[in-house]
Amino acid sequence: MRNGDGFEVRQGRDRACSHLFYCGRRLGTTIIPRSDGSCGPGNGPQCPSCRTFQADLARMRNDDGVNVRPGTDVACAHLFYCGRHLGMKSIPGSNGQCGPGNGPQCPACCNFQYRYSLKASSGAAGGGGHDSGSRHGIVRKASLDFQQTIAPTQGPTILRRGVKERKAIIFASGPENGIEDAIETTKAYGGRHAAGDRDDVFNAGLLSGGKKQMSWNPEEYAAWQVGWQGKVKMLYDVMKDDFVGSVAVVSVKGGPASDWERHELETNFSSVYGSHFDVVKFATYDKYFMWLQRQ
Repeated sequence: MRNGDGFEVRQGRDRACSHLFYCGRRLGTTIIPRSDGSCGPGNGPQCPSCRTFQADLARMRNDDGVNVRPGTDVACAHLFYCGRHLGMKSIPGSNGQCGPGNGPQCPACCNFQYRYSLKASSGAAGGGGHDSGSRHGIVRKASLDFQQTIAPTQGPTILRRGVKERKAIIFASGPENGIEDAIETTKAYGGRHAAGDRDDVFNAGLLSGGKKQMSWNPEEYAAWQVGWQGKVKMLYDVMKDDFVGSVAVVSVKGGPASDWERHELETNFSSVYGSHFDVVKFATYDKYFMWLQRQ
């Protein structure tokens, strides 16, 4: 999320100010009075743009009229939660609570997230506003006039992630740098994952014979490949019976290991399992996260 000036904002690092959002810029004491000249990042007064962002955030409410806030966990900071305890029947795959840190959203927050994403992306095709075609302009419009444009809609819930309605997703492959956040974000959207780094329990604990870290020597590399194939096959076998529609198998561009995994998905697995599984390719994790918000 970004403030009206187009700078990314994050919650205050200090516990007493974790409810405030800061951009971290050093703008001077004239622009930020009673501060050290910096907008956060731990505590203190906000810059004018972050104060506006904070005020807009306080007015954001889901379909049930409940105030929403970004997830407190870094991996889910792009998701909005109301924090209510609605039970696991209302929020499948959760502990019964909508956030506030991570996990699946309640139906009302799912709808809110969908419209928020549409509003943020629709500015690119719009016009009339200053800088409306840029990323900064799009996000600024979404933040400043949000309440005027995305009132709750009538009709069926379109983004509810119940067992029968949610998009079936397997996060199968991606580079090590950022993979933990990608796994947590996938799980927050109700997806499953076969991807893992060399230090996860399966790779480091089982495939490497209990060593703390794999060295990627030829023997361990071959074992990792077989292990990954086994994890993917298990998920394919389970999900082809659980979901009627196609399953999205996500592959994020990485190094040689990720390239090998993507090739396996597009060739061997596709030839065995057919069109029930669609390989969806992304250049970066950010592009994958943006796609998730639209599902």
